[in-house]
Amino acid sequence: MSALPAAPAAHPDRAANDPPLAAERPWRDVRRELAHDVSAYLALSAVVLVVAACLLAPLYASRVAHRDPLAANPSGTTIVHGVVTPVLAARHTPTGRSATPIGPTWDLGHYALGADARGRDLLGLLLYAGRTGLLVAGAAALVCVALSALLALLAALLGAFVDGILARVVDVSWAFPAYLLALVLAYSLGIGGLHVGPVDLPRSSLWLPVLVVAVVHVPYVARPVRSLVRALQRREYVRAARRLGASRARVVAREILPSVVVRLLALFPTVVALCLLAETALSVFSVGVRPPEVSWGTMLGSGLVLAPERPGELVASGLLVAATAGSLLLLGSRLSRALDPGVTIRGAS
Repeated sequence: MSALPAAPAAHPDRAANDPPLAAERPWRDVRRELAHDVSAYLALSAVVLVVAACLLAPLYASRVAHRDPLAANPSGTTIVHGVVTPVLAARHTPTGRSATPIGPTWDLGHYALGADARGRDLLGLLLYAGRTGLLVAGAAALVCVALSALLALLAALLGAFVDGILARVVDVSWAFPAYLLALVLAYSLGIGGLHVGPVDLPRSSLWLPVLVVAVVHVPYVARPVRSLVRALQRREYVRAARRLGASRARVVAREILPSVVVRLLALFPTVVALCLLAETALSVFSVGVRPPEVSWGTMLGSGLVLAPERPGELVASGLLVAATAGSLLLLGSRLSRALDPGVTIRGAS
């Protein structure tokens, strides 16, 4: 599995006149550190471009393609060099009759990247799939960082005993391969959905992959957040607040939480990238995003079938996943380095 932020090294106590933590002046330090970082700006530009293109998918469908990319069109036709051409061309194989989708026409209004096995416009489908994949990954990342921060802050609030239990639970969780655990959870929930008290999610709900992807990544995010909280608790100004009579809840809310939020904002692009990769893997195996929804992962899975004859769907969706996840990982790495060089990134399997 991809890389996740490793636990920040414990910072030694500093005197009162030492430089403040990143939380005290975070974005000024970020701007200074990234002012001449070309790779960070390229990564940010790539992410913005992909997100903007996916958000404009309805505009492309209505104003350019003039068709619904999500609706099957097996008997449709299009114009290729002025000639009316079937979207799916019938052919005979040793196992029977089948259809081959049209290849790229490079005309934005007429199946620019070709069609899929159901006669749908591949370019429009890629844009709509990106909306779904990024939505699931972004929501899963939000849930993941929120749960991780909550666990770490509760441990700081409730004391060493709870912190020790949290540490042991996280250590045990690291023993399970994340993707294997995600596959098991997604398959189990995909059989009948999730029905617990007021929560009623059918098997086709997008919230199921969101919850699965978020839960399996919590140990990998909670561990560095917990280490950060422990390092902050040893800071001189935190100890001074305690000696002056501030309650533990006030210290956590006023002194520790701001620094945690800043670090999580810097790590958020990395978490989104990892959630996107996990969602893609689950959808390839048909246990993530389910029909009628479509994502880059579902397109990768269906593109494998036509890869020998029409590799466009497989290649295009794979490149988009790689480019988007790579840009997010690079952006997250640069932000983390700018905010705190002590926060490093390492792998988890």
